[in-house]
Amino acid sequence: QEPEPRGSVSESLAALPGAMGAWRRGRVAALRSLPLVAAALLASHPGRLPQRLGLQALTEATVAAVEEDDASVIAGFLEVGDQAGADQHLIQMIQHGKQPGKATLTDVIMCQARAGHAASAVRWLREMSRMNLEVASSCYDAVVEVCARRGDLATATEHLEEMASAALVPSAAAFTETIQAFAKKGDADGASLWLSRMVAAGLMPEAESYAAAISAHARSGQAESVQSLLDEMRKQGLEPDATTWSWLIVAKSVAKGPKGAEGAEDAFRQMLAGGLEPNSFTLGALERALGRSAYRKICLELGIAGAEAENQ
Repeated sequence: QEPEPRGSVSESLAALPGAMGAWRRGRVAALRSLPLVAAALLASHPGRLPQRLGLQALTEATVAAVEEDDASVIAGFLEVGDQAGADQHLIQMIQHGKQPGKATLTDVIMCQARAGHAASAVRWLREMSRMNLEVASSCYDAVVEVCARRGDLATATEHLEEMASAALVPSAAAFTETIQAFAKKGDADGASLWLSRMVAAGLMPEAESYAAAISAHARSGQAESVQSLLDEMRKQGLEPDATTWSWLIVAKSVAKGPKGAEGAEDAFRQMLAGGLEPNSFTLGALERALGRSAYRKICLELGIAGAEAENQ
């Protein structure tokens, strides 16, 4: 028995891209929405389709009516999370001499980036540029972020430079992801460079941006740079948290011998004087810097919670 159309015409039209994408992927569940699609087509194309259709004819008529609308098909793939299907359809379009529109390519780039598919997002952004289509800042931002998260700093910074050449301002998130990626690689200079570029672009760095740069400098034992960044944070109205401040203890402790221990202890006392409560990262850094005996002594002196238990 032929299924009766259900729902309003507007609901049917809204379901069209997803239904087509799912149908092309062979999903049986999509067949349930095809009567709704056909109802929408009947309403929008009176006289084009017969009023009563069997299921097979209904499927064929629906596909034929929208097959030429590549944007809808690609949107359908994206709606059901089939980024590979969207990619393949775009490739086929270009092979057949069809040029995707700006909106379609933008949607594909954003979806691919959100899914973590950096190579595909980069590919279609470059394709937009090749076609002389205007690339939105949001597309660049998405590509920079996904490349930075994957550790591909060459590609991330390449697109940040392209944005600068096009007089586009990257988002705070794009800068922050890049700074954090440099910090993870231990590149303190790279992290500081993009932190300064962020400020030069007129954006207020987030606490996470400063924390990433600070951690990179601390691991290299650059205590003066760490102190400078902590001071800059506070000038910007951002108060370092316990973990961020603790990196100064780490940086000071890199110096061997009494000098390193004295510097780490001084940083710890400054932290307490500023009203910050030490956390496990702080105490671990302090113990490594001072040695267990001196660490216990200062904790007992300052009444640090847990010191008594450790001393038993």
